[in-house]
Amino acid sequence: MGKSHPMELRTRVVAFVEEGHGHREAARHFRVSPRFVNDMVILKRETGGLRPKVQGNHAEGKLAPYSGWLRERLAVKGDLTLDEIVAEMASVHGVSVHRGSVGKWLHRLGLSHKKTLLASEILRPEVAERRRVWVGTFQPDMANMLERLVFIDESEPLMRHWSEHNGERSRPTSSRRPVGPRSASASSTMPPSAIGTPRPSSRAWPRTG
Repeated sequence: MGKSHPMELRTRVVAFVEEGHGHREAARHFRVSPRFVNDMVILKRETGGLRPKVQGNHAEGKLAPYSGWLRERLAVKGDLTLDEIVAEMASVHGVSVHRGSVGKWLHRLGLSHKKTLLASEILRPEVAERRRVWVGTFQPDMANMLERLVFIDESEPLMRHWSEHNGERSRPTSSRRPVGPRSASASSTMPPSAIGTPRPSSRAWPRTG
């Protein structure tokens, strides 16, 4: 939302126009837009003043009458989600509202809160009791039995699957003679009888003559 021009500039622009200058000339002189000059002249003619209008929507909206109900509802069940509040507003009060509007409503009332790393179930008595037993009994016992810790390596099946699909285990070998700088080193590893031997062909060529 833009900031309004100061009152001094507004007064000088309108006074410049009232002296007989045109709107575009006033816009060039004060380095403002022609629309701003037009708006100032119209505002002075209709209201007699040049004070800027109040920006933004400061109305409480249709959710304001239900602020007390929302506070009481969250006091009973503090982990209500936005979707649950939307559903209850429709079923209890017959008011259709978007979840984004509910979020802004909670923020205005100071009822919004950030999520924590702890789940809401940790506050339930039975879950709290299980956690107490786990932290007080099982964790100390497990700390004294680290030698029984088993590490399962699942990388070998994954590597085998990758190798089979990428041909690493059955890489085909070429019987062609190497060409280029690697020809000498590659030829040295081949038996002398294999160098220069033509590749056998599996195609049956017709005899001639």
